[in-house]
Amino acid sequence: MNVLDVLFRGIKRMAVVCVLLSVSVLFVHAQSVRTNSRAGRLEQKAMPCKLLQGVAEREYSVYLPGGYDEDTLRTYPVLYLMHGGGESHTVWQQRGNLCHLADSLIGNGTIGEMVIVCPEANKNNMIYFNAPHWKFEDYFFNELVPYVEKTYRVRTDKGGRAIAGFSMGGGAATVYGVHHPEMFSMVYDISGYLRRQPLEWLKNDPSGEWRQQN
Repeated sequence: MNVLDVLFRGIKRMAVVCVLLSVSVLFVHAQSVRTNSRAGRLEQKAMPCKLLQGVAEREYSVYLPGGYDEDTLRTYPVLYLMHGGGESHTVWQQRGNLCHLADSLIGNGTIGEMVIVCPEANKNNMIYFNAPHWKFEDYFFNELVPYVEKTYRVRTDKGGRAIAGFSMGGGAATVYGVHHPEMFSMVYDISGYLRRQPLEWLKNDPSGEWRQQN
């Protein structure tokens, strides 16, 4: 493990803590914090997909708190957590230790229990928005969110939804919040990618110029 990788892991851990603490401040207004020493779980899943060209299934990760399987009548607030450019839905666990940090903060009563959904926005095309050839924003709001709300016991009101992201994901969270103000009670942007930047690693990306212009 090189120095840069260690740095990124530290940044991701701090980002996860900041997001969870900030979002929980909002969610706590709607439900009391319940301390919970039981471990949650982070699952890597796939869902049916029709709106992304050539894709029949789309991957995502989901964190379920420790009490999720026991109280089947309870619904949970949901946080959509967006990864950065060139990364994957798995990065929040790999570099941010998402499951352990969420368990720890819930266990000591710092935050309330919540479901956390990490979409995949790098595979096939690295875009969170609607391009002519890749309608990711349509997929997010018309397929992913309805699927999550049908599959998991999450709240379906604005007060029970939040969105956050890092870099490219932070830019997406900001724009989603502007485009769909009725959807989220909180938007949290960590170093959002929201302006044209001469990024060498994007020079061969077929969507690179479109993204920069957009």
